[in-house]
Amino acid sequence: MGIVTGNTDSLRFIHSSSGKAGGVTISSLNEYYASRLVKIISVKDGL
Repeated sequence: MGIVTGNTDSLRFIHSSSGKAGGVTISSLNEYYASRLVKIISVKDGL
């Protein structure tokens, strides 16, 4: 699971990592993550 942090020139999201980075990291939606993307939802105030 990740949280989108920006969508200007490319979609960037914050997520946990079990790889070399360890902990929490911010990544661009590259080919690796795009192939694993299942769903994007918008959470707005007042719901």
